[in-house]
Amino acid sequence: MRFGLQRITATDASRKLSSLLSRVENGSQILIQRHSSPVALLKPPDSAPRRISDCIALRIPRDSACPDSDFGTDLDEVLRG
Repeated sequence: MRFGLQRITATDASRKLSSLLSRVENGSQILIQRHSSPVALLKPPDSAPRRISDCIALRIPRDSACPDSDFGTDLDEVLRG
């Protein structure tokens, strides 16, 4: 269900955040304004966030990893800051 863009003051948004989030879950977009100027847009995410397990599953498999001859030196520099 989509209700379109709704406008609300920042003061009202702070008082009604829970109900605003419920509206957003149902497809609404809410423009939050301060002194008649837009400051934020509450809307459903464009896509669902990924779980870390999904990200790990997407990794590119590699047969092996071989550090180059400067690896030890580079690592020392990183660790010593």
